[in-house]
Amino acid sequence: MKLKTILAGLALAFMLAAPTVQAAEFVSPVKDGSGVIDINSGTPKNLYVVGGDVSISVPVLGDLYSAAGKLSVKGNVEQDVALAAGTIVLDGAVGGDVRSAGGDITINGTVGGDVLIGSGTLRINESAKIGGDVIVGSGVLILNAPVAGNVKIGGGEIVINNTIAGTVNIQADT
Repeated sequence: MKLKTILAGLALAFMLAAPTVQAAEFVSPVKDGSGVIDINSGTPKNLYVVGGDVSISVPVLGDLYSAAGKLSVKGNVEQDVALAAGTIVLDGAVGGDVRSAGGDITINGTVGGDVLIGSGTLRINESAKIGGDVIVGSGVLILNAPVAGNVKIGGGEIVINNTIAGTVNIQADT
């Protein structure tokens, strides 16, 4: 029950956090209907992308919003990211917050702000560093990166293998 409450809270925070659209670039599937989007040129201010298989390897000067079946972000994002996908791999650095929902999520890059995630499996690898708080509802969480803030976790299997500067609150299934 607590996991459902955490996930509902994350979903609400995800929706309320979306700012108004300013200078932005919108991308949807190509005309061939494949649903594959590979963004490998340009430097968008704010980027909004929807597709079946999305790969972003350019820097984003503002915020990134994306929904996809499979999502790979290799470019750095100067501000916040809000992502929803079956599979998410975040390799680039994020200057602000990460808000995400997905089945299988991996974070390899540095996050300057908070991480708010609802997922089946979340891996925050040792190559990552989290500058703010981590708030997670996940079936499986593997946290191998240092966290500068607090950690609040609701989930099933939870593994923490690094330092947490703030307080830790865990609500695990028994």
